Amino acid sequence: MEINLIPRTKRLVARIGGLPLRAWPHEILHAGWRVARPPPALPENFRRPPHDAETIAHDVDYAVFNAQVYCRFLEQVGIALNGAWLLELGPGRNFGIMLTLACMGARVAVADLFLAPWEDDYHGQFYAALRERIKQEAIATSLVPLDAVIAARDYPPAVLLRAADGAENLSPFAAGTFDAVFSNAVFEHVRDHAQVFAELWRLTRPGGYGSHQVDFRDHRALQRPLELLLLAPKKFRREFDECYGECGCQLRPRELRQLFERAGFHILEEHCPLKVDEAYFANFLPRLRVSRSAYRAWPPEGLRDLDVRYFVRKPS
Repeated sequence: MEINLIPRTKRLVARIGGLPLRAWPHEILHAGWRVARPPPALPENFRRPPHDAETIAHDVDYAVFNAQVYCRFLEQVGIALNGAWLLELGPGRNFGIMLTLACMGARVAVADLFLAPWEDDYHGQFYAALRERIKQEAIATSLVPLDAVIAARDYPPAVLLRAADGAENLSPFAAGTFDAVFSNAVFEHVRDHAQVFAELWRLTRPGGYGSHQVDFRDHRALQRPLELLLLAPKKFRREFDECYGECGCQLRPRELRQLFERAGFHILEEHCPLKVDEAYFANFLPRLRVSRSAYRAWPPEGLRDLDVRYFVRKPS
């Protein structure tokens, strides 16, 4: 792939020209990283997944673990799994979590703007391994949903409803359909958060619930989790669009909380298991203060949380 360096060099010169000298080294290093790493040609879900034994085993573990976590959550809020309507936003390269819950008796659906297509080398092995795991550990009483998927080498609508739509527009699903909506590391990849939360409100039945984990780190370099905040809003939008939103978001946890509340949801709990490394934060904060970021004046306590799970309820 040929990379035209002239426009990028011009943008770098224009950007650092208005910054203090002490901010220049970081800006130059960031520009070098951008040149060395061009935007991806395809979204992650459209890239052919690896299908080695280690990847399959990891993905099966992930699906089973999260299905059991969701099961416990539903039990805690008093939703009977058998017959419940459940939606997962942004399921990733497989639909193992929802299909495990289908084996437990739930009615399930998934939605993703970049809905992963069936890849026989990967999905054939993955669903066979998931079926074996569920059978061996007696996780569910029925294997019929997985048997149907494996036999069809596809996803029969009677087993799993799918929508190739972003979370901003889930019109294939009727209002008030779902007893619970789940997502893992999805909301940092959407463009219009206000519209997403309006759709969540529309789809969730009165008295329904949501469990949403959001990873607020810069996905380009997780060990430097706040670098994305240094970008001016216009530059962030360009970066976001170039990489299909896979870089992460600038919104901070308290802003997501406010979006839930403005949409009408009640926040039941927030879990914040990951906070920023203080040595990194001490280096980051002075750079943020002299940047053109919309967050340059934010108080430090609003920037430290990096991973939050929101448990929410739509009032009856």
